[in-house]
Amino acid sequence: MNELYEELLNLPELEITDVSISDRQIDIWCRSRLGAGICPNCLGQTQVVNQTQERRVQDLLISGREVYLHLTSRQWVCEDCDRYFHERYSFLEPQSRMTQRYESYLYRRCI
Repeated sequence: MNELYEELLNLPELEITDVSISDRQIDIWCRSRLGAGICPNCLGQTQVVNQTQERRVQDLLISGREVYLHLTSRQWVCEDCDRYFHERYSFLEPQSRMTQRYESYLYRRCI
């Protein structure tokens, strides 16, 4: 069943671990498929995780239900330059609570 949601979401960076469906919303728990982080400072690759946290991000509706992605986001530590940085996704701006496609959808609706 998770493969169906992975196909619907079309976010290849994510692996779906669980799905919960209610009358009004769909909650989808995901984790990154990326094995390492790339330091934005020195561009070195690291696999050292300092901490993880869950991010709740809103995505486009599915069958009239609100969709929330629960992302397990990692904070990496670069051993080369001793910098801490958070995992980044191509479909999500840093600190955003909505996917880029949902932001684009809302923008088009406002026009």
